[in-house]
Amino acid sequence: MEKILLTQHGKWLPADVQTTISLYMGLVGDQPGILLESAEVDGRLGRYSLIAFDYRLMLHPVDGKLVVDTADERLAPLQKLTGMDYLPGVKKPWKCCPSNSRPKAELQPPSAATDSPA
Repeated sequence: MEKILLTQHGKWLPADVQTTISLYMGLVGDQPGILLESAEVDGRLGRYSLIAFDYRLMLHPVDGKLVVDTADERLAPLQKLTGMDYLPGVKKPWKCCPSNSRPKAELQPPSAATDSPA
């Protein structure tokens, strides 16, 4: 199987006039997705939210066995892992698909200097 380089993409969205739930519903709608939010120690104030959707690869357990679903034909060979014990099976895809997880400039939050009008 050819090596596949996985990359991360992100976009900062202004959330001053929308809630994270309204942003999530607008971006994800009825398709599968996740919303993760950070919170202060007391649990009242959130700092960051992460919305993920449009998955290329989904690994999930069913009765302790791995099920592999993919929306990318390059990842189709990984479907042969379906039926393995979950924990050993879920580790195997990462050996053939290295991640390019270095932060990119466009993923940095906007600074006050760049947000102010010139």
